[in-house]
Amino acid sequence: MKVGPVMKENSYAHVDEYIVKKRTRIARQKRKRRNRVISRVFFLLLLLIALLVCVYFSLGIFFNVKNILLSGESRYSREQILKASKIRKGENIFFVNLNRVRENIEKGLLYVGNVDVKLEFPVSVLIVVNDAKPMCALKDEKGYVILSDGLKILGQNVLTIDESLDIIKGVKLATPILGEKVEDETALDKLNGFTVLNGYMKKAGLKNMRMYDLEDLQDIRLYSRDEKSGIRVRFGGMDQAEHKVKFLAEALDCITDKEMLSETGSGISGELDLTRLVSSGKAIWRPKIDDRAEVVGTNDKEVTKNKRAK
Repeated sequence: MKVGPVMKENSYAHVDEYIVKKRTRIARQKRKRRNRVISRVFFLLLLLIALLVCVYFSLGIFFNVKNILLSGESRYSREQILKASKIRKGENIFFVNLNRVRENIEKGLLYVGNVDVKLEFPVSVLIVVNDAKPMCALKDEKGYVILSDGLKILGQNVLTIDESLDIIKGVKLATPILGEKVEDETALDKLNGFTVLNGYMKKAGLKNMRMYDLEDLQDIRLYSRDEKSGIRVRFGGMDQAEHKVKFLAEALDCITDKEMLSETGSGISGELDLTRLVSSGKAIWRPKIDDRAEVVGTNDKEVTKNKRAK
């Protein structure tokens, strides 16, 4: 009898059947898990779409611009500012581009300086507009170019200017455009130098200088009136500029002392040389009525004066 081989064949068949059932069960479980995942993802997508639809319609109903509020000090009327801003009532508040609104107003209205735009939820936009303040006048062959404190061009070829404006020589704009800000790199370097120097002047309480010659930033010239009269200052470069300005304020107090006034009284004229102040600690005063040089101060604030011969 051949029993062995038959039993072996039956055992193999049993093992194969077990493996097939196990694989079938595993495949069925994988399909169930996959179907559950697909169902959950599909449900989440439907929920997300429903939420987006709700948000879209709620934004369209509850968050439209209904009020445009204006604040600040400006020469322009409400209608002019709103027209320049290009904001429309009924526009969705979340779609209002604040930077674009600000740029529209700054470019559309010549004398506008600072503009701030804020959202006031749920239905309002606040626009704060302040006019530009003239800061200085650039002198050229055609007259003056008026600049604001934000370096915006407020006027061209102006023949007469307010006496409170500082005059700047030696700064030329390649293509000045009314209402636009200065973009020339060379001019910006010089104007930034002026801004820093002017800030030191105000900090020191110095109001005597009205004209700045910035043709050469290493040889800056300052004038109380003009190149031919008044007090002229050879300032030099911007190195230790704040120290020079403080010294200048003290030196001018000394120069305008009664003992050093010229025969014309308050019409004193001459040149104050600060170019050697950093290296030697001394400034030289050259009065216009004679060529004698006088030391007017040192780092330790001592003052020596050589009285003029009678």
